[in-house]
Amino acid sequence: MVRIMKGEKSLDLLQGLLVFIAWHHHYMDVQAVSITMLLQLCLGIAHDLGLDSIGRTVRSPLQKESPRDREAKRAYLGCYYLSSNLGLMEPVKARTMTHTSTLRNYASELASSWENTSDAVLPILTDVCQYMEDVEETFRNQSEQAVVVRTQVKRLSDKWENIRLASKLQAKDFTILQWLQLAARIHLYRTAASIDLVDRDSTPWASGFQLSLRVTLVRSVEQFLDNSTKLPTKHFDFVSLIDWLNLINTITSLSKLAIHASPMPGWDASELQIAKSFDYYREQLSSQMPRPRDAQDSQEDAFGRFRRITSVMRLALHDAMGRGSPNGNTFELATGSGRTVSLLHNLSLPKINGSGTTNGVEKLPSLRDVTPSLDITSTDFHWKFLMGAV
Repeated sequence: MVRIMKGEKSLDLLQGLLVFIAWHHHYMDVQAVSITMLLQLCLGIAHDLGLDSIGRTVRSPLQKESPRDREAKRAYLGCYYLSSNLGLMEPVKARTMTHTSTLRNYASELASSWENTSDAVLPILTDVCQYMEDVEETFRNQSEQAVVVRTQVKRLSDKWENIRLASKLQAKDFTILQWLQLAARIHLYRTAASIDLVDRDSTPWASGFQLSLRVTLVRSVEQFLDNSTKLPTKHFDFVSLIDWLNLINTITSLSKLAIHASPMPGWDASELQIAKSFDYYREQLSSQMPRPRDAQDSQEDAFGRFRRITSVMRLALHDAMGRGSPNGNTFELATGSGRTVSLLHNLSLPKINGSGTTNGVEKLPSLRDVTPSLDITSTDFHWKFLMGAV
């Protein structure tokens, strides 16, 4: 920050900032940085360095592109990748960077250079980011006719399938690429399912179509989480901020669908066993994520935060759904060992004061009252999750 304030604007500084942003959740001081502010600095440096117009001067056929130019193009693509995906986390704000033909050309040129093995995925990443922009532009209006939504969902679903099929070989070599593609599919159905169909009552098939969108959203979320459980433990240490936030948003979506989904004819979260799916994927992911090597290390890392916060989410989920136990007690759960434990066993006892009385009788707070910061519907919940402020 000090170097930038003094006027330094270099490619090296930009690259360092991009790397810091993309992996900072593995080593961050949550009180020290604002990722959105640092990203704005990156975009400012990229603009001042003219990274959107690299190599426009005419060169002779024998004159090769300099390695420095290729690094600059990668940095510009990095700015787009981060700003595009982080922008999805804050839909109310205008996009700071949108897809252009320059980005597409940079990605293609780098892929054809074969300088790095990972260059092959740059055009695919750019395509997926552009695809998510397409979803946002298509469903910018919060209300639309059912036939329009159905037509656009079909178009975007086919487009997503074409991107996936065209990149099957790369996805085998770069398993994390599948995360972004599956997150894009979730984005499609989450957005489409939230659209208000203005002619729902007058269109016979509209209600069933809306239900199918929500069920497909559930299945898309489960597919993403299932794919995530296949990631080897050692690879979690290298998961980038974008993939980590997608994981947080996806498992939070499952909880939202179980508790906060609006009523709809034919919709039954219990029948779809969404709470059981949450429990299963939460357990699988928690067991696969790395644990501190030093048992005495009290500092909470990203994986510790995931285990702790999803545990709180699980308690709130079961409390909200009021699912009965084998003994008929909402707060008991049978374990695989045959023991029955309380869902409240790891929850600190709430303090009861005179203000919590009803007709002279003390009223115990619900789990949501005990954990007031657990508002998974808030627009900034993913940031709170990331920083451990839950």
